[in-house]
Amino acid sequence: MALLGMLFVILAVTQGAGAEDYTADGRFHVTTQELLKPLETIKYHTGLVFEEPFVLSGVLNLSEEALSDAANSYVERLSQACNSSILELQDTFR
Repeated sequence: MALLGMLFVILAVTQGAGAEDYTADGRFHVTTQELLKPLETIKYHTGLVFEEPFVLSGVLNLSEEALSDAANSYVERLSQACNSSILELQDTFR
């Protein structure tokens, strides 16, 4: 089980409502982190490591430019995570 604890997950979440609606005092009275908790519990059975999720809120009112910027940010985040994971795997098998 050399890879146990080395496989990373980055959840990507879009929310139609604004980020302010996903707070303890917001419209839904629950945070995004609380909504994702059931998904993250699989780490106890799989050994997956959950990174900070990529969350895009307010998508119902997002402009094309903002959507493009968010897509670029997501690609950058994935690229950084992949590069980091590859380096860690290389170190493990040296």
